[in-house]
Amino acid sequence: MLASVEPNVIALAHTATSYALGIEGEDKLTRHLEEFTGIPFISALRSAVAAFALLGVRKIAIGTAYDQALTLRGKAILEEYGLEVVNAQCLPDVKNIFEETPRRVYALGRRADRPEADALFLSGMGLPTLSVLDALETDLGKPVLSSASGLMWNALRVCGIATPVAGYGRLLQDVAYRKSPQRRTKKSAGR
Repeated sequence: MLASVEPNVIALAHTATSYALGIEGEDKLTRHLEEFTGIPFISALRSAVAAFALLGVRKIAIGTAYDQALTLRGKAILEEYGLEVVNAQCLPDVKNIFEETPRRVYALGRRADRPEADALFLSGMGLPTLSVLDALETDLGKPVLSSASGLMWNALRVCGIATPVAGYGRLLQDVAYRKSPQRRTKKSAGR
């Protein structure tokens, strides 16, 4: 049904699903959806991984809204993608990710960061991360990505939209990071 409205991209906006699927599971899902719809399919996690590669980031610290087990699963998956996770920090006492405050997310970012990390990743689409990305980048002196900013960046990139989006970190602000990837289209998929 989603494909019937002919979007330019379909996005999986749930980072924990990617952790649960693992690399092979997400590969299978991506292939299936792209073959079935002829529309590019992206996920929050793979978008962040692609952004880190583009930024030349190898070492990251992560902060999550998950419990310890899922946080460690996320760490393991990110390491399977070739990133070195130097610290993985959970936000304590999360009852509902959608009710968290930017102040708690900012504090999580500060606690999770490590000097040896090239960048910080805040995992969890429902966390209110966007409003704290610029402040964290300024205060930490390094790129700060979240599930939401990574997914937004990649969706804009896949769609070929190069308009700067100010206030949400360098990834969305600097259009130099928006070179469109070579993706299958409906036409190249035979649709």
